[in-house]
Amino acid sequence: MLDGNDQAEGLRKMLSASRVRTIAVFGARAGCGATTIAVNLGAALAAAGRSVLLVDEHFGPGNACGLLGVSTRLDLRHALSGDSLFAGVVHGRPSGLMLLPAASGARALGRMSPVARELAVAELRISDSWCDIVLVDALAPAAGRRAMFGAVTQEVLIVLEANPVSITQAYATMKRLRREHGIDHFRAVISRGADAAAADRAAANLTQAARGFLDATVEYAAAIPQDAAFAAAASRGAPLVEIDQTSPASRALRALARDVLSWPARRGAAGPAHLFQRFTQTGAPRRAAAGG
Repeated sequence: MLDGNDQAEGLRKMLSASRVRTIAVFGARAGCGATTIAVNLGAALAAAGRSVLLVDEHFGPGNACGLLGVSTRLDLRHALSGDSLFAGVVHGRPSGLMLLPAASGARALGRMSPVARELAVAELRISDSWCDIVLVDALAPAAGRRAMFGAVTQEVLIVLEANPVSITQAYATMKRLRREHGIDHFRAVISRGADAAAADRAAANLTQAARGFLDATVEYAAAIPQDAAFAAAASRGAPLVEIDQTSPASRALRALARDVLSWPARRGAAGPAHLFQRFTQTGAPRRAAAGG
């Protein structure tokens, strides 16, 4: 079985040399709205004409699959083990957003033999032409648990609330990603309806802490307002941006999607096959700073 460093390097190799843009969304803590933002950002990008694969690293009813009412009887693990074709575990929506349940996939990759991993990657390569953007609703690193697919994407979004506790938790997440994976560039999204001044202060405090103690940069990406329309969307098992074009949060999320498409391209973009291969192959555990 591969250790965490080997798994991380394997994921890095899977994300190399392709046109696909890769973005991870980490929450500073459980319940801060990161999954809701990941789902809606993916839907907004799909509405803008992009083919988007959302990789769901979380278990439980509050994960991306649960928010969209998707049954997860089959997941990435079944594709990797040969029990299903990759196409059989990807759930498509009419909007163009595709959802890949992957909570157990990273663990399955770590247990596969080198030959089995290469065969699995060969199968997954058919998917590399499916999507323009891979979004990862990422499981945050914690004591005894390293980040998985989200540690090797080109861009890392940190979702936090505009309060001292959430800022501290966001800093702790960035510190682990910096120390364990060499990531030194982040983008901050302020959730839960902070007013503009509070959101600006939260982003500024996080930026200052990252620069002063982690030698890392943080760019302020967006503030997503609190919006009662989120509850109505959740009750319908749909992203807010698909069912309400005018609510404040929907407008903010669609603006974030437009900004994402204007971000400078970074080295190391790739499709799903490269992503999963990077996670399994051995080598140095760190990735190149701010460029893939």
